[in-house]
Amino acid sequence: MSGKYTIEYAKSGRAKCMACKEPIDKDEVRQGVQVTMPGSDTSSYKWRHLGCMTAKVVQHIGSPEELAGLEDLDEEDQERVRQLFESPPEAKPRAKKGKKAGGEGEGEAEEEAPKPKAKKGGGKKKAAEAEEAEGEEEAPKAKKAKKQPAAKKGKKKAAEEEEKAEEEAGEEEELPAAEEEEEQEEEEEEPAPTKKGKKSGGKKSGGKKSGGKNRHRFPPRPQMLQMSPDESEAGAPASEAPLGIWQLPEDALVNVLGHLELQERLTTAALVCRRLRDLCLIPQLLRTVRVEATGGRVLPVARSLLPWLGRHAPHVRRLTLRLELHDIAPEAERSELGAAIVGCVMACGAVGQLQELELEDGTADAPLSWLPALRSLRRVEAHGSDLRLTADASRHGALRDMRLDCGKLIVDAAARLPLSLTSLSVCDHISAHMPEQLALVPGLRRLSISCAAYSAHSMAKLARLTALTRLSLDGLEYCPPAASLAALSSLRHLRFSILPPFGPARAVTGELAAALPSMQHLTYLAIKGNGPLHQVVAALPQLQRLFVWREAEAAAEQLPLPPGFPRLRCLGLDWRTTAASVPALAAMPELQELCLPDAPAKGSVAEAQWDAFWAWAATHPPLRSLCLASDHPDRSRNTVCSHMSLASLRLQRARPALLVAQRTDCPLSLKTAFYGSD
Repeated sequence: MSGKYTIEYAKSGRAKCMACKEPIDKDEVRQGVQVTMPGSDTSSYKWRHLGCMTAKVVQHIGSPEELAGLEDLDEEDQERVRQLFESPPEAKPRAKKGKKAGGEGEGEAEEEAPKPKAKKGGGKKKAAEAEEAEGEEEAPKAKKAKKQPAAKKGKKKAAEEEEKAEEEAGEEEELPAAEEEEEQEEEEEEPAPTKKGKKSGGKKSGGKKSGGKNRHRFPPRPQMLQMSPDESEAGAPASEAPLGIWQLPEDALVNVLGHLELQERLTTAALVCRRLRDLCLIPQLLRTVRVEATGGRVLPVARSLLPWLGRHAPHVRRLTLRLELHDIAPEAERSELGAAIVGCVMACGAVGQLQELELEDGTADAPLSWLPALRSLRRVEAHGSDLRLTADASRHGALRDMRLDCGKLIVDAAARLPLSLTSLSVCDHISAHMPEQLALVPGLRRLSISCAAYSAHSMAKLARLTALTRLSLDGLEYCPPAASLAALSSLRHLRFSILPPFGPARAVTGELAAALPSMQHLTYLAIKGNGPLHQVVAALPQLQRLFVWREAEAAAEQLPLPPGFPRLRCLGLDWRTTAASVPALAAMPELQELCLPDAPAKGSVAEAQWDAFWAWAATHPPLRSLCLASDHPDRSRNTVCSHMSLASLRLQRARPALLVAQRTDCPLSLKTAFYGSD
């Protein structure tokens, strides 16, 4: 046990005095001592009234300064405490306890009721008679309490036991024994007093005493210390047991529930108890709703989702649906699912809070007739085999980003895209003509058309989009006319690639070569195709990132010498052109990243060019990263030949700060240009 003392005003009226066993009223001054339960590291406080402090307790504490919390008392109460230490009270008679093993109870009784001393000159005979009379009076009581035969004690032995009992009583006054602590905790936990005759430790109860022997029928189990709120506030250490989930505050529980999918929250967590059910339905957790189902579960999920959204739609900000029927599903089921999807979208749009909508792959095809009604929608992404725009949404004032990925995009003559659009992405695999409505958005700044077979004539309408700053034409079969591309003089970002089996690559790059001189604001250019572009590209003064991916059989070209590429920072070229353009690379003052797709083995390059390139890479100060890729037929292996590996290893040792990596480890700017989206 430890001996930390404290004094304070009682936080409540539940604690009892360890001396008089009476409750300590709230706001009454109380003195406490810190105790540790046997066999445990947890500790707590035992309290007593200020008036129940005896001279021996005062002596053990020593001085008022040893009492923690003394300065928090009122000046009047502080003065009372100091007077108590200056003039300690005499010991008050205490209730007699049953005699404990070793004569402990007898010592306590003798301390509480001091024996009358024999008068001087009375002789030894009178003193002996008094002691014998007292021994005869206490023997029956001790026999009744512990049911042990009383033994006659001599004068010397009685004196020694009396001395020992006084010491034990003093220790008990300071720190209660383990049995009294357990009993005190039981009394504090139980609101009603225990029955008479059932208390342990030898205390009076209804005129009967029970000894400490055989108090429990079974061995006592270790118990966790339970502290009252007032004891916790007094500074007692909290229990070491970890907090359970129900002790967490609501904001922490909401954070935990937010990591679960919506379906798991509503079908599992919400069924645990009423508290979790209410937390699962708070607006914070309903802002993003994602529903997925396939096969036979699609229609039941769609039917139950519609009324649920009718109740909680005001809180939904983002809705994602992925409801995929089997390929052999009958047409009636597909029609029902399409109607259910339209109903779910309209339920969210009716309250005007939905901001993002995603209809992912597999979701049943449905006309986008709901678009004008979703006034608060800012972003929409729709996937399907067929997408059909049927309504005039030109007055929609909030929509900024639209992405349409479909097998075939059908746009009715009366349909119009929102004039508020700034970003449009279209993936149309089947249509042969670009819809005219795509070019009727004058404020459009970003346009991406991929995997489309639009004719060159239909793409001539792109010239109307003079506000475009980013244009991406990926996997097209035909190239837009040079005149329409030249009209896009505000472009800063251009990415272009054509499908080799269809379009003539040299003709495509020829169209670009005719249009590029008018694009003086370009800072990013990524082209996949063959043709004499480097001389034209060198005339772009603002160009900072250039990526040209040529076919393997294309002849090597040489980059122009200065003043070409004064601001170029990132360059991606085929190995043949790079090896032939070492003088031009050395003249690029800001070149920091270089990517070499399809790097060949040493034998396929002239020895002088091979050595010149590695010498440049080792001495060009601005260079920070070099990305290499293999020319192996199996592109998925992403390995380089042994000669290339040895050369890059020597380069890495010569310049430890230089990043030398293969294709999968390329910096994002290079990896994005060739293998990902912009």
